[in-house]
Amino acid sequence: MLPGFVSTVVVGRRGLCRMASLQKVVVPAQGEHRSTAIFLHGLGDSGEGWQPLVPYMTSSHIKFILPSAPYRRLTMFGGEAVPSWTDVKNLEEGTPEDKEGFIECVGMVNKIIQEEKAAGIDPSSIVVGGFSQGGAVALTSLARLEEKIAGIVALSTWLPLRESYPEELSESNKETPILMCHVRTLSKCRSVWPSHTTNPFLKFSFLHSMSSVRFRGVRTRLFRSLGAN
Repeated sequence: MLPGFVSTVVVGRRGLCRMASLQKVVVPAQGEHRSTAIFLHGLGDSGEGWQPLVPYMTSSHIKFILPSAPYRRLTMFGGEAVPSWTDVKNLEEGTPEDKEGFIECVGMVNKIIQEEKAAGIDPSSIVVGGFSQGGAVALTSLARLEEKIAGIVALSTWLPLRESYPEELSESNKETPILMCHVRTLSKCRSVWPSHTTNPFLKFSFLHSMSSVRFRGVRTRLFRSLGAN
């Protein structure tokens, strides 16, 4: 078991797993710890699955925290339990989204931020990022966190609950920088979703693959948000 990897949670009777026993991989800063990046994986993945990509996104002063979603029984899969941040009804546009699940995830992200704050890292030195469903959680966190963070990295994703904004948009992060990228060939995230995401508060660019070469651009923007030299 990797350092920082917590024991597995159990699927609840109703299929909704609380975040109290969250799994996470922690990649410590190699030098003086001055900043933290929280990165959330996509549907069916884990924090451990993203650990090999950390070297392409990090710097010596950045600590990476890679949480793993609990197992949930997904409506889309006929009740099969898979790692997922929220329930998913189906992938058709306009399908009702799991607002309770997304709000719960914002609480999870905020808890990690508060733990880092207690350890001496100011929220303004914390970036929240994610891929696909994890990116949707990151964008929801940006819209609802009460403390200003350094930035958001949202990869191949969309803004959930977009009908809630701007009415429910937190004032704290209206000026927070966002890097949003979309892989054109990704079939599970329809291309129309990212275009709708731009309407409330985002601008985004495109990546064509999730290779280590493409992550250099993410790394550059991440460093800029976190004040790296």
